[in-house]
Amino acid sequence: MLLAHASPEVRNRVLSAPLPAFTEHTITDQRTLRAALADVRRHGFAFCPAASTRTRPGSPCRCGWPGR
Repeated sequence: MLLAHASPEVRNRVLSAPLPAFTEHTITDQRTLRAALADVRRHGFAFCPAASTRTRPGSPCRCGWPGR
């Protein structure tokens, strides 16, 4: 969520470095992650099942306030 709403400069800096995999579901491809971040900005939430741990699924997280 934070990276999706960060400035383009911050996103570019983060995405220019190697993206480590925490599980087999972690997005490590820059193009795929850019598309996922665009979806977060468009829809206002993210759902990342098993992207950070194998035992706990990700949770939807809404960003922003109603009407924004």
